[in-house]
Parts: sequence; C-alpha cells; structure tokens
Amino acid sequence: TLASAAVRPERAHLIGGGGADIVTAALINGAAGHALDYDDVHNALPGHATAPVAPAVLALAESTPASGLQLLEAFIAGFEVTCRMGVFASPGLFRRGYQGSTTAGAIGAAAACGRLLGLDAPRLRRAFGLAATQASGLQATFGSMAKCFNIGKASQNGLLAALLAARGFECAEDVLEAPRGYGAVFADGGAAAAALSPPPGGWHLYRNLFKHHASCFMTHAPLDAFAALRAAHGFAEADVERVVARVEPHYHRVVLTPPPRTG
Repeated sequence: TLASAAVRPERAHLIGGGGADIVTAALINGAAGHALDYDDVHNALPGHATAPVAPAVLALAESTPASGLQLLEAFIAGFEVTCRMGVFASPGLFRRGYQGSTTAGAIGAAAACGRLLGLDAPRLRRAFGLAATQASGLQATFGSMAKCFNIGKASQNGLLAALLAARGFECAEDVLEAPRGYGAVFADGGAAAAALSPPPGGWHLYRNLFKHHASCFMTHAPLDAFAALRAAHGFAEADVERVVARVEPHYHRVVLTPPPRTG
C-alpha cells in the first residue's frame, strides 16, 4: 500500500504559481479556493465540500505514486465523508456558531488523503480522530480574511492527520461518537443513522451546487431576484433609492457583515 511507502518531502504546486511543502500547499490552496466565495456548495453541510478536500488530496498526490484514477477516487471519498459529517452534525453545529465547511471538511480531507495513502481501517479511524480534534472554524470570522483561512486550515489539518496516522501516530479510534467527542461537542450527540443512510441517488456528489455569483450561496436568491426585476422593468442603478429584502433570520448571522473596505 501507499501507506507503507515514505511520502517524499517534495514541494507541491501552488495554484497560480510557486510551490511549498505539501502541508503548507494544502493550507494556501485551500484558502485561495475559497477567497472569492465562488466555490461550489452543498446543502448537506451546509457549506463547501470541495474547497477543504481537493487541495489536500492534490498536494498529497504529487508526493505519492498515485494515478489520476486514484486521485479522483480519493477526492470523491473525501467529498462524501465531508457531506456525511455535515449530516451527522446538523443542525447543532451551525447553531453553536461553527463553520460546517471546516469542521466537517477537516475529516473529509483526512478521508481523502487516507484513501490515497491506502490506510487500513484502524489507521483511518485514527486519522478521523486526529482531524476531529483539530476541527474548528467560527462563523464570527465571516466577512474577514479568516473565513478562507478556516478552509485552508481544514485542508491542512486533514492532510496532516492522514500523514500522522500513516506513520503510526496514535489517537482514540472513536472520537466521532465518543461521549466527549466530535458529535457530543459539536452537535448534541450527532445523527449517526442519518449520516450513514444513502443520500438521494446514492451519492452526495450528485447534489453538489455551482454558483452563478461570486458570493455566499445565501445571497443568490436576492441577487437573482434583482436581476429578474431589472430585466422585466429596465431600470438603472441610479433609479434605485433603496432596496428592502426579507430573508430567513439566520441568514443575517452568516452574510450580514460590515461593508467591505478592502479587496
């Protein structure tokens, strides 16, 4: 298995140019992937499943004898685990103020990298535990650079968890369901039965959503409504004195941030 082979300390590519060690590359590419909030979204989290998983598995694949098919299999495994962890922790995780993309995404990234490394079941459970004990990401950071940093950290933490587990680093193997583990801390115990149930169509990936606008998915319905109104009535920006939008109350906690002053 790949787990028995030494992962070479080579540099991985940074999207856009340059390189870094694989753990740092996962951090930087993960943050960059979410910086414009144009990444795909999944309602199972709710949040972003690709952004924390893809950078981790891409960085790791550059340092392993993995094929393109193995990389794709690893990404799909990580995506599915991320979504299942979102189901497991909803809605308690969101109510507590955590970011679903990062707390679930760290475990999904560990699953993807563990798959690529060929970890056996005990080591994969330890990788899940190592990712879960690092999992974080607070909604209070939304509207700042820290929001995309959270995604990068989730990617980095999942990759590091899998690398440590491959080398025999120990961790409790029941961290997800333990009395003081992930489910208890983040989500009122967790919904294990729902998380383990097959999603519609058999794969969460089938229900992934892609954005029309470079902004949080919660803003898309009002944006589409504004575009439809302008198309129907032909008014210009200068004709609009004010806009009143009525949305779900919890949206305010996510997207109602101070007006941006910098890029």
